[in-house]
Amino acid sequence: MKRAALYAVALGTGLFAPVLVRAQASRHIEVSVGGIVASARSRVFLADTLEAIGGRWLGGVVGVKAGRVSVSLTGLRGTLSPIANTPFERDAGQLDAAVRFEPRNWLDLEAKYSVRAFRSASLYQRWTMLGAGVGLWGAVVDSAVRVYLGASYLPSVSAGVQASAQHGLGAEAGVSANLAHWTVALSYHFERYDFAGGASARLEEFDWIGLHVSYRIPWPGKAAP
Repeated sequence: MKRAALYAVALGTGLFAPVLVRAQASRHIEVSVGGIVASARSRVFLADTLEAIGGRWLGGVVGVKAGRVSVSLTGLRGTLSPIANTPFERDAGQLDAAVRFEPRNWLDLEAKYSVRAFRSASLYQRWTMLGAGVGLWGAVVDSAVRVYLGASYLPSVSAGVQASAQHGLGAEAGVSANLAHWTVALSYHFERYDFAGGASARLEEFDWIGLHVSYRIPWPGKAAP
């Protein structure tokens, strides 16, 4: 699975690199930094039992956009407290590295690699996920306010101490507003992972809703000849 992940990253780099190089030669380069406040929840369905934990996450994001291509690094961390059928509080964190290409102003394609970890007094679990997704954008009222709907497929999912998931599915929805150099966004993210096991099949879900505030900094590009 690690080899497949490396192949996928290499393929994505090969596809996006020519577009990124061309975009970097233009004048439209933008750097953004921001913060995130989120409420996260993790649920595990095993037979007739539901285990659930949830809590607040804090994080940040750094991104670079060059033309129609953007790359970003997002980090989140917090403590998830017991909700149902689990006595343990868990520290949790997540790191996402994403590459996004916008062939149209209403369409984007994304490749993302994520690492998520849970730690409690008796357990440490690390997830690694590689996925690809598509998103649709639409303007509301005027071009400064936009809504977003996206879906993703995660063919490579490793869940640490337990058997790897057969696959993962994701969905995302949000609304954002651009105010001068600031962007304020509210988004909801949902992920589902299926694990094989016959009568003891396991299903896990992870979702979070977050408020993002970021500041965009224009970066001087190469002057046209």
